[in-house]
Amino acid sequence: MRCTKFGEVPVEERGKGVMTNEEAILQLASDSDDESALIAIAENNENTLKAAIGRYFSGRTTCKRALNTLLIRISLCAKYFLPGHDDADRWIEHCAELECRRLQNESENLFAAR
Repeated sequence: MRCTKFGEVPVEERGKGVMTNEEAILQLASDSDDESALIAIAENNENTLKAAIGRYFSGRTTCKRALNTLLIRISLCAKYFLPGHDDADRWIEHCAELECRRLQNESENLFAAR
């Protein structure tokens, strides 16, 4: 019963109806709008996602919007996940970092263009 991230729900303690990260990613790869898969990603990786957002953004409202955008972007990247090759937890962490960095750059460029 070990977690890779402090405060995240170990697989053994998740409810029977809750998807694993890999199941959620594979579901999003076939349907990027799958709400149950998005919820599973958000719940299973809450601390990882919040930490990535916290490194690039501040302010409660901004962070909430960033979380929603981040989940959408992760769902769109899911088609690039390789089962058997990629570790789902690490893939989500890496994807969250990349997408937060991109989102920050986009917001800075938008602000600079004004």
